[in-house]
Amino acid sequence: MNETKILIIRENLHFLAEMMNYPRVLYNEQEATHKIEAVKKAGKPPIDRYYPLVTGFRLKTYIETGIFTDHETIFLEKGREKCQIEMHVLIREGGTVKDFDALHPLLKEYPEQIMFCTDDAHTFFLNQEHTNRMVKKSLDLGYDRYDVLRATSYNPATHYKILREGDSAGSIIQVNNLKNLTIQATHIQEACVYDEEKCTIPFQKPIHRNNFHTKLITLEKLTVKARGKQMRVIVCEDRKLITKEELSPVHTFDGFVKSDTERDILKLVILNRCQTTLSFMGLKVIPSLKHSNKGLFNSETFQFTSLFV
Repeated sequence: MNETKILIIRENLHFLAEMMNYPRVLYNEQEATHKIEAVKKAGKPPIDRYYPLVTGFRLKTYIETGIFTDHETIFLEKGREKCQIEMHVLIREGGTVKDFDALHPLLKEYPEQIMFCTDDAHTFFLNQEHTNRMVKKSLDLGYDRYDVLRATSYNPATHYKILREGDSAGSIIQVNNLKNLTIQATHIQEACVYDEEKCTIPFQKPIHRNNFHTKLITLEKLTVKARGKQMRVIVCEDRKLITKEELSPVHTFDGFVKSDTERDILKLVILNRCQTTLSFMGLKVIPSLKHSNKGLFNSETFQFTSLFV
């Protein structure tokens, strides 16, 4: 809480993102409310959220705390409900989860409240496309050109107060035409940083700050004693954010639970890298994904880090 209060007054920090602990927000627990109040007091009100299935009274309670956007809406009707109470919905496309096909009708229905964003994207995805992909798809579907451009430029610029009236020129792109919008040049603060052939922004070697305090995991630590004939498994579907649950017969060996590769029921280990002990073990079934010679899964079609347990 104190860290948020100290950080949010910095000139280069403008809003609070990823308020993911929605139970603490809904029940007014101090850890969440103090963070939100610190942001409001600093005069930086945009607060972003994560609560894809919220609806009805809980949704209204959530937005009343000052949380104005949702970048993980996955169903059209829930997107409409959020827009009706003046929330901003960010249509997300990433390396794994892609919500554009489900949510694009909101572009026409609520053009002032829709933004495009890229989230949880692999580097090779970002190297090929960004929100420009959604711009082109929207135009191909016949949406109004200015509603589309608004979603990827004006709406985020005004909501996050990136550019205000009287400011000097910010980021400007030059395109070949308004049909296929191929980027020919990019200007930042009037300086050309990309000219279709090269990027002039100097490369800066990153400082690696990741800290790992974990110890070697032995096979003995991964054993799970079978306690019955059935077990709960988490069902993951390719390119889907929400998981399901099933009961499945336990596959055992010498009284211990064993992964069942024939049914793609696999043991999943969750390890907190900041601790020295194993924090959680679970089971996951992924019926549509098979093993590959690149590892457990083909990383080009499935992003393992986006799974939820």
